[in-house]
This record gives sequence, structure tokens and C-alpha cells, in this order.
Amino acid sequence: MLPALSEHKTLRYGAFLALYVAQGLPEGLLYVAVPAWLAQQGVSAAAIGAYIGIILLPWSFKLINGPIMDRFSFLPMGRRRPWVIAAQSGLVLGLLGLTGITDGATQIGAITLIGFLVNFFGAFQDVAVDGMAIDIIPPDEQAVANGLMWGGKTLGIAASTAVSGTIIADQGLSAGAIAVAVAIAVIMVIPLTLRERPGERIAPWSSGAPSETALDLQLHEWRSILTNLFNAIQTPSSLIFIAATFVALMGYGLYSAALPVMTVQELGWADTDYTQASASIGLIGAAIAMLAAGPFVSRFGLVRSLFVGLIFMAAVHFAMSSAPGLWDERSVVIGYMIAYKAAFVLLSVAIYATAMRLCERKVAATQFALYMAFINLGTSAGAALLGPIEMAFNYAGVIMAMGVIAALGALVFMRVAVPMPESQRV
Repeated sequence: MLPALSEHKTLRYGAFLALYVAQGLPEGLLYVAVPAWLAQQGVSAAAIGAYIGIILLPWSFKLINGPIMDRFSFLPMGRRRPWVIAAQSGLVLGLLGLTGITDGATQIGAITLIGFLVNFFGAFQDVAVDGMAIDIIPPDEQAVANGLMWGGKTLGIAASTAVSGTIIADQGLSAGAIAVAVAIAVIMVIPLTLRERPGERIAPWSSGAPSETALDLQLHEWRSILTNLFNAIQTPSSLIFIAATFVALMGYGLYSAALPVMTVQELGWADTDYTQASASIGLIGAAIAMLAAGPFVSRFGLVRSLFVGLIFMAAVHFAMSSAPGLWDERSVVIGYMIAYKAAFVLLSVAIYATAMRLCERKVAATQFALYMAFINLGTSAGAALLGPIEMAFNYAGVIMAMGVIAALGALVFMRVAVPMPESQRV
């Protein structure tokens, strides 16, 4: 019998890394490979920006997902694991819904609807895995764990981008979606075989019982959930953190929508050129997250790391926007993408670690989901800005706007104070 996640540090790190790989796999397909494929087929920047903005909306539903998971669970199998298994099953089925899509220009509505459904299940998986991480990972491991987790997600995005982008170019969108679905199904072995805590059931029909820790943490009334959540988020630090993450992630949404269109339609790249470059840079980002970002955040602190990441990101955007004459040199664009990825990975690891530090364990899924909902609302809002900004200015103006957003986010994050919640002290 394998150890439970709460018992074994290395197993815990490995499991959460793999679960975040599974979270990144559909993102590489839907956020990078599909937009590049759509751009190659002549779909407009405004339509691609709308597609990304719409498929990201389910991540804002985490405001609903969190309370549901905090209120309901099958505790004999663990507080979060049943939700992880159900969400990953939905991801696999949703991705299989893309089979039959052959033309991006005429089927953009169907692609958007299926992308929305896949992200619906992805948001459930994200909330469940994050809640499990807050429950299981000790506070002194959270920065390193978040580096590994974000590195795993970035690795999943990179692998999915490279593989699905190549498959889509050769065999069509259906084949690329099937490949990603199979990969997620393989990773499902982890939640199917590893318990959260000793003594719990592997399956509903097997032997086992709820752990005392899970019973103590579980809330059984909506009023208790709302009261605990209100007490946890009413602090100035929580409110400022929400505002800062919304602003900062607007830049990510704008970047995600702009880059595939700019490179393919404006600079003349093939869609596979963009997906392969994104995949290679994603591998660099994964290495930064797993080897450097976690230790950096542990050493220099959460707020300082947030500020450094955003100021560096703003400088990268301002430098790129000031030299559009150099964009025909592919090495310049790739260098820009690498520098942005490094800044974004540091920012992401620090944001996730800060959010975990602010969470109260009894309502961890709800509180963390609230933070992430505003992150994803910011991302959707940023993606939706692509069309208006590009029409009013040009792509240099779009990248300049990303720099302004990053600088504003850095200024707001400076006002966040991050105490250690009493319930998480060891």
C-alpha cells in the first residue's frame, strides 16, 4: 500500500507536480495551439480575442465551485480527492468533444463552446487540487511546492503546445485534442491510487474511514462557510491582494490573445512556428519555476518577489514596444517571449504562495477560489481588450499597454502585508 500524501514529502511534491501538469495540458491546446491554428486560417484578431475571453470565463465560476467543495465531499475518500477525480474525468470527456472540428473559420462558435466546457471542468480540478494542497502541504513547504506546481503546469502547457500544435498541423484539431485527453487520462492514475491521509478509502466500495483531520476541517453549514470566508477576506491585505491580482493578470490576458495573432498575421510566422517557440520557451519557464522561482520567493519574501516580477515584466514590455522596427528579426521576438516567461513564472509562483498564505484551511477551497476568480476575471478582461487597443493603436500600443498594466500591478502589490494565518503555523 502506497503512503498517503500527508505522510511523504517527496510523494507529495511529485503528486502535485503531476496534477499541475494535467492542469496545463488543456491550456497549451486551447490557449496557444488553437489560437495559432485559428490565426493561420484567417480568423480575425477580435474573434480570437473573444474566443479566449469567453473560454476563460468558467475560471471565474470558482467563486461557486469553492463553496460547493467546502460544503460537500465524500470524506471516506478524502476531503478533495473525489472532486479531483470527477473534474479530470470531465476534462477528458470535454476534450473529446473537439473531435469532428475541421474548419476554424466556420466552426469558431462550436470551438468556443467546447473550450468553455473544458475550462469549466478545468476550474473544478484547479479548485480541488489547490484546496488539497492547502490542506496537505505544510506552510514551510509552500513556496517550493508552488514552484514545482507552477513548473508542472508550465511543463504541461509546453508539452501540450508542442505536441498538439504539431498534430493539429499534420492531422487536424480532432487528433490534437485526443492526444491531450489521453495524457490527462494517464495522469488520473495518481488521484485514483493515492490517498490524502492514512486510512481513507481508495474507492467508494473499498474499506476505510474519514480521517480525524478531515472531519475537523469539514464545515456542514453554508452559514459557517460564509462567516469563515468573510472573516478571512475582510482584512486590508486580502482586499488589496484581490485588486492587485486582477490588474496584474489583465496583462497576461492581453499577452495571451495578442502574441499568436501578432506573430502569425502581422509578422508572417506559420502557426507551427509560434506553437513550437511557445513550447520551447515553456520548458524554460518550467525549469525556472521548479529550480529558481520557489527558492527565490522563499529567500526574498512574497511581496518583494511580486514587485520584482512585475517591474521586470514592465521593463520587458516597454523595451519591446519601443523597437517595432526590430520585430522582423525572429530572435528579438523570441527573446521578448523568454524574458516575459521568466517574469511571469516568478510572478505566478509568488501570487500562488501568497494566496495560500492568506487562506484559512476550513474554507481554503472557497477563499483560494475567490482569489483565483479575480485573477481569471482580470485575464478575461485583458484578452477582451485586444481588439479595441489594436484597432485604436497598433501592436506596439498593445505591448505598451501591457507594460503600463504591469507597472500599476507592482505599485498596488507593494501595499500587501502577508501575515501567517494562525491555523497554518507549525
